[in-house]
Amino acid sequence: MPKERSASARLRRLDSNHAGIAEEDETAFAKADAADDVAQVDGDDHEAQQAKQTSPPPPPHIHRCRPHGHSVTSKRVHVSRPIFSQAGFDARYHFTRPKAPSGFGGEARSVAERFGAAACHKPTGRCLLNCLLRLLPCVTIMRHYKLKKDLVADIIAGLTVGIMNIPQGMAYAMLADLPPVCGLYLGFYPLLLYFLFGTSRQVSMGTFAISSLMVAVPVTRLASQGTAPSPPSSTTLAALVGNETGDSINGTLITEAPDAAAYRTEVALSVSLLAGLIQLGLGLLRFGFITTYLSTPLVSGFTTGAAFHVLTSQVPSVLGIKVPRHSGFFKLALTYADVFKRIGGANAASMVISALCIGVLLLFRLFINPRLAKRCRFPVPVELTLVVAGALSSHFAQF
Repeated sequence: MPKERSASARLRRLDSNHAGIAEEDETAFAKADAADDVAQVDGDDHEAQQAKQTSPPPPPHIHRCRPHGHSVTSKRVHVSRPIFSQAGFDARYHFTRPKAPSGFGGEARSVAERFGAAACHKPTGRCLLNCLLRLLPCVTIMRHYKLKKDLVADIIAGLTVGIMNIPQGMAYAMLADLPPVCGLYLGFYPLLLYFLFGTSRQVSMGTFAISSLMVAVPVTRLASQGTAPSPPSSTTLAALVGNETGDSINGTLITEAPDAAAYRTEVALSVSLLAGLIQLGLGLLRFGFITTYLSTPLVSGFTTGAAFHVLTSQVPSVLGIKVPRHSGFFKLALTYADVFKRIGGANAASMVISALCIGVLLLFRLFINPRLAKRCRFPVPVELTLVVAGALSSHFAQF
């Protein structure tokens, strides 16, 4: 009996404790509910005044719902936060949108905004010096040039690029239907101008195959319509020495009239000057955004088409036959039709020399140059070596 009474007493105490805990939970949850109601009202007021507040929003208010009975079986989380629009968010956090650049498609800016506060002041010698330094960045670059660190590397890089530009420039000049000596000028003057006005050490300036093909179109058309005669289409290695164009059928050299070469050169210079002025005008009008719409398939297709044009232009020279130039639509088809008509008169010597040169170039490019790159800091100028060897052999052997 005493044990039963003590057990019942303990049960009554536990029930009273649970009842007290339940009452405390009821009171706590009632206070939490009242605080939630106040938070909701404050949230509505806060949304109406959110553009005027400057302090960051308070942390989200989280409360738990009252459990069923005395055991907590589930929880519910309620997050209260303000809802922003873009304009309200910008006003709340003082966000200012950057202005678009002036010019075509941009917002107009004042002189002070474009050139700084110094533009509104009286011109001084310091302002003039700053303008000259901005126009000629080479002055600042040479002032900070490190002779001991960069001179040797720059000399090696200059010799490498110069040696590679000699045969490359001559080939591009022939591709543009110009005398080979024009290619040497193309390898010098663009680099000189970029040294004066450029800012990047990694950019390689100069011509390339696509521009040479595009220049060849007006040069060939206008030269054929003018008083100067159109030059033969293929050129032997001996013609690389001067303005001599070779007849690849019988191997004899035909010295081109100076007026014809000068006329084609004048046409090419006029086209280049006009293209430069158009490019300068597009740059001032900020038309560079057009390149954003040039997709990768478009650029790849254009490059592949240009590669076919370059390959087609070299086929008559490889076979040693003389093919007239074509322009306009179906240019490639007409050129290959003429090639197949005259393929019976192909020159065996030209084919053998072309095959040997291509084989030597592939041998050095794929196997020898990768091994020499580990021991030598600059590549072997195999292209220039082939050009010089071919010119000397054709000169002394008289073929």
